[in-house]
Amino acid sequence: MEKQAVAESSAAHAAVHRHERRVGTYVGAAMLTAGLASGAAIAALEMSDSNHAVTQEVPYVPEAQHAVNSIDGGLADFGAIAFPLALTTIGAVKVTARFNSKAKWLDQSSSKEPHADGSNKGLGRRALQATLTSRLPAVPIAAAMFGAMTAGIATEVAEGPSRPIYALDQAIPGKTMIVPYADLMPMAQGSLPSEASNKIVKAAAAHNVTARPFDLNLGVMKADGKEPATDLVLGMDLPKTSPAHWNPESDCRTIPVIIDAAAHVKTGSQIELSGFSAVVAGQTENTSAINRVGIIMDRPAVQHCLDRQELGKGTDHAVILDTDPATAHTILQEAHVAGTPAEVISKQQYIDNSKEFWVKNVKPITSVLELIAGGVAVVALVGSITARMERNRRELASRMARGFGVNLLRSAEVLRTAKEGVMASALGGAAAIPATMLVNATEMGFRAGVGVHELLVGAGVAMASVIGSLLPLSKLRKRIDPTRVTR
Repeated sequence: MEKQAVAESSAAHAAVHRHERRVGTYVGAAMLTAGLASGAAIAALEMSDSNHAVTQEVPYVPEAQHAVNSIDGGLADFGAIAFPLALTTIGAVKVTARFNSKAKWLDQSSSKEPHADGSNKGLGRRALQATLTSRLPAVPIAAAMFGAMTAGIATEVAEGPSRPIYALDQAIPGKTMIVPYADLMPMAQGSLPSEASNKIVKAAAAHNVTARPFDLNLGVMKADGKEPATDLVLGMDLPKTSPAHWNPESDCRTIPVIIDAAAHVKTGSQIELSGFSAVVAGQTENTSAINRVGIIMDRPAVQHCLDRQELGKGTDHAVILDTDPATAHTILQEAHVAGTPAEVISKQQYIDNSKEFWVKNVKPITSVLELIAGGVAVVALVGSITARMERNRRELASRMARGFGVNLLRSAEVLRTAKEGVMASALGGAAAIPATMLVNATEMGFRAGVGVHELLVGAGVAMASVIGSLLPLSKLRKRIDPTRVTR
């Protein structure tokens, strides 16, 4: 009878084994076929010229853009509150632990898992355990670094294009501008006829106010041995003593220019500007931004050569007046430029117009990336806490059975998450500094960096995990039922 049972068991086992082999063969054949088919399909799509991306245009919603753009500031504000609050709480618990057993247990329990695995024997582990917690939260660290880095890039994209304007402010003092329209900025075309500019200069002189017209040209620069680069040429009236002073008699054969050092073109080098030959007569700094090399030229040279206009009959980008807006309005009225659109704005409004342009173009994308980084940190911490609760179910259930309140256990886990958030904020922020600088090598004139605001954004991303930790801890009693787990 016993031999018959063994034989039946062996036969059943063999049948199961044969069934598993057949299923494995069928699945393997299906995957092999799918692999070959997908490879052929990918090759066909790569060879075709059409883009098979799945996309759908949706109506632009300004309110959505404003809401997304506020994420950056919201994360920074949250980080400014959450990081010092968490650090203060951790410090208070450690100080209280000297004379309070419950605080001592909270500090120790939040620094290491109940289940001793021997991984904290190294000096580094012991140091981490003594200060914060014994394990490095890799994903929150990466998320904090990515958040700070993205914020640094967003800041540079929004504020970097203002560098040429600040350089203009240094070269041409004055807080008021007369422009063709109030929304003018460097990336938008706008022009005042030279005749109107001359009338404004003459009317300003009657008020003992200095008025200086200037021109902007967006073109392409080529230097020997370098890839073509877009440029932003600032044309202003240069004195004869300037190395970039242009003599109309030389025509446009070799135009002297002053170029930003970011282009890495030596003085004396021959370059090409929008098809015209130029020679680098000097160097300047802080006039380049976002793949546009800053170049200073004599205003008549910009009008005649780059803008291809007749001498004395060209156009200007704007006129800067060294006076207040009220006087500028009076000068504009007395200049009698009726028929030529012209408005008075402050130089700060000109800067704000430029910043708003770049904020609308790029900031929503970087803000969404910061939000994603925060979401990744929360998901990672939720998963880590859930896994840790599963690993330590027996120890936690045993503590609950011995009278440890569920709120005390929750407090230990929240404190552990706060310690991990502080660690992620510090290490992620430190890593973001060199990582962000490396981005600058990818684009000429790009100078992204990490400051206090960017570090706070990174901290906000990391500390968001503390809020995320409340999700799995809300079901702690149900997950760890002493009557069920300790049986």
